[in-house]
Amino acid sequence: MVSSIIAALTGAIMYQTVTYQGAGIRTFAIGSTLVIIAATGFVVSSIARATSTEHWHSLHQAAGHRLANSLIHSTQ
Repeated sequence: MVSSIIAALTGAIMYQTVTYQGAGIRTFAIGSTLVIIAATGFVVSSIARATSTEHWHSLHQAAGHRLANSLIHSTQ
């Protein structure tokens, strides 16, 4: 996810601020391509994380610890 954010920021900077036109290389085209690829990567990694069983297990485990702690502290 972090690499997608970095690529999106780099692409946005290249798209907006770089005006140098080298021999046949258009930096705004590279920048917009980076933004599109980064956005796709971010969406795919977000979906993969949301559907990961480890992610849901860690959320469930954390919720169980909070419930247990609240029950322990409420009986004291």
